[in-house]
Amino acid sequence: MGGARRLEHSVIRVKNLEQATKFYTQVMGLVEITRNDGIVYLGCGLDKNFDVGVVEGGTGLDHFAMRVDNQDELDLYTKRLKDNKVDYETLEKLEPGVKAGVRIILPSHTPMEFVAVSDNTYQRLNVAVLPSRSPVAPADADHLNILVPDTKAETEFFEKVLGFHVSDVIVAPNGSWTLTFVRMGDIQHDIAINAGLPEEQSVGRRLHHIAWNGVSFEHVRFMIDRVTSAGIPLEYGPQRQTVGNIATYFWEPGGNRFELSTEMPTIDKNSPTNYKGYNSDKSASWGIPITFRNGS
Repeated sequence: MGGARRLEHSVIRVKNLEQATKFYTQVMGLVEITRNDGIVYLGCGLDKNFDVGVVEGGTGLDHFAMRVDNQDELDLYTKRLKDNKVDYETLEKLEPGVKAGVRIILPSHTPMEFVAVSDNTYQRLNVAVLPSRSPVAPADADHLNILVPDTKAETEFFEKVLGFHVSDVIVAPNGSWTLTFVRMGDIQHDIAINAGLPEEQSVGRRLHHIAWNGVSFEHVRFMIDRVTSAGIPLEYGPQRQTVGNIATYFWEPGGNRFELSTEMPTIDKNSPTNYKGYNSDKSASWGIPITFRNGS
């Protein structure tokens, strides 16, 4: 059975498009690839694919996509969706670099896509495929943390319907699942699923954070220096998290939380799910608290 390989991209909403784009390109070192229908598409520059699309109007997650290898893998996923009676739509209007794809709506009402991309060659850290890439830029989009009204239901959908592996489940004293980590490849998580707001409030606030991959702690340190030198304070970290990676968080000017991450652990696909008791000091052990700013 075919499966998705990794987080491919996300599209987020920002309060001020030009201000956010300027920060992404001039501070974070991302490359503006193109603009289409009001969306600015930016990439880390080690391949031709976009890693984040930015559209003006509020804040939060518009949609995200996982990569599949090719059309055959996409067809297998489509069959899986049909077999599980999941409604989907074939993407007719393709975003830059996307050859084909399908879109579903998760139980949390979050739009999720499976896409095949034009540039699926391997990345080399010493070769900037997009020449205007800055050396300080992240190597790639690393993972996504989404907010959902029912963490257990969302996680079981990812596992039983979409074929993801569940790495860790954080269980509260009352038995509820507060935070889970799911993966398709061998990194500890592609998607973190976080207990968020009630369902009627969650649609516009699906995003907890987007994480960007630094190749080393030194790389993350340089990125931190660029961010703080631009007058953006860190919200949390850097600190090694219980899941194993080193991470720091900040709010980018568009109104969304970003994470800079490195040393994400890898897990064999056959490793069993690790169930862990809730640590009341969640901010130090499992990530930062669920907080929002005005307009998020």
